[in-house]
Amino acid sequence: MIKMEEEQMNYSKKFFVTISILLIFICCTKKSEAWDNTYGGRGRDWGQSVIQTSDGGYILVGRTSSFGKGKEDVYLVKADRIGKEQWSRTYGGRKFDMGFSVQETSDGGFIIVGSTSSFGKGYYDVYLIKTNESGYVEWSETFGGKDDDWGFSVKETLDNGYIIAGWTASFGSGKDDVYLIKTDAYGNEEWSNTYGGRDFDLGFSVQQTEDGGYIIVGWTSSFGKGRGDVYLIKTDEKGSKEWSKEIARR
Repeated sequence: MIKMEEEQMNYSKKFFVTISILLIFICCTKKSEAWDNTYGGRGRDWGQSVIQTSDGGYILVGRTSSFGKGKEDVYLVKADRIGKEQWSRTYGGRKFDMGFSVQETSDGGFIIVGSTSSFGKGYYDVYLIKTNESGYVEWSETFGGKDDDWGFSVKETLDNGYIIAGWTASFGSGKDDVYLIKTDAYGNEEWSNTYGGRDFDLGFSVQQTEDGGYIIVGWTSSFGKGRGDVYLIKTDEKGSKEWSKEIARR
């Protein structure tokens, strides 16, 4: 069973999140701007995902041990176009709660996916949080079983619901399987599916395709030629697999 918490701890020993974003504007004057900024407190703070928002600023998500209620909480930071913090929020309970992906939603709010050991049925469960434009929670949901389940990517779908990709040790046929979850606009699960073999299979990113289905990319040690290969999966609109490919370096 893969423990992402242990792996993430190895990525950084710094006490602050450092977010460096280089913006290059090409215009008639050929001028450019560059900046960097840090966000966090006295504990350990990670930035995991960042996107530009419709107002030209940025929204980033990760996790923090500096702020919040628990050992680590989901950490959401809104910055303006030059990286100045406008507001920040934390979400979670008394244990470990992490944010891995954030997207701006069609109503101007934000959707976050990650994992939680504070809530849900298992040791870690997929953690989905919907906020308004100011980062205040509108609703949250957990998904998973009695073992470890991780949400690593979320997108709003054409029907204003959400699609989540990650991996699960609670369901499927292997040690960890790619985990795809479809919800309605309020986070109620409509369906879920797993993909993989007998070993470890992880989903890192998902997108809805033009035909209404989904494309997932991740990693597999169940299939392919190496110890671990890129794993590409195409599904229909209900999550039934249409095809999959393993891609390895030649």
